[in-house]
Amino acid sequence: MSIDTIQRVVADHFSLHVHDLTGPKKTKDIAGARMIAMYLCRNMTQNTQQLIGQEFGGRNHATVIHACKEIEKNCLKNDDLKHVLSLLKKKILDWK
Repeated sequence: MSIDTIQRVVADHFSLHVHDLTGPKKTKDIAGARMIAMYLCRNMTQNTQQLIGQEFGGRNHATVIHACKEIEKNCLKNDDLKHVLSLLKKKILDWK
């Protein structure tokens, strides 16, 4: 499982480009997709927070930690987010 694969699947799911996830834009839709992608990278790979941050446009590890905490917190009260994460995990595992 690679960060690149996760970025591609998440970008495709949200009708974005990978450079949207790795770039500086902070619009709500891009930032949300980026946080989901970071969360999935942290939970589906063995990569460090530092490396994940680097692969998302040179962000630091604290940004990755924040993204993971936000997604975990939002999952507790948002069933739609849980469904999206489940769907994305399946797409990532099926990616060829």
